[in-house]
Amino acid sequence: MTESVNLNGETYYSVEDTIKILGISESTLKQYRFDKKVKGIRIGDGYFYKKTSVETYKKRKRKAGGKVSPVEINGKHFPSRTAAAKYIGVSINQLAHYFFVQKKISEMENLRIISTRSS
Repeated sequence: MTESVNLNGETYYSVEDTIKILGISESTLKQYRFDKKVKGIRIGDGYFYKKTSVETYKKRKRKAGGKVSPVEINGKHFPSRTAAAKYIGVSINQLAHYFFVQKKISEMENLRIISTRSS
């Protein structure tokens, strides 16, 4: 942990700590704050996130998690997307975005093949 602040009996995590705890990117954390999923306060030039809010969201996120499926990326096998994201060094959301983009590319390639056959 890097830095936390105690204010009025409450502990607040730094941005760095919060993204490590939740396993998300900084931009996702900003969106969570905007959506009021995680409570943040501005102190000076930065934001800090309420410990109880971060831990509550982490538990809710864990419960919402569904079936764990193995994945393969460039021939390397991983027991889950979470394991793959940790190995690569990206957040699970960034990895999910990668899979989304790969799916769209595949769909476009299939459309191109079908339209070429129709011509």
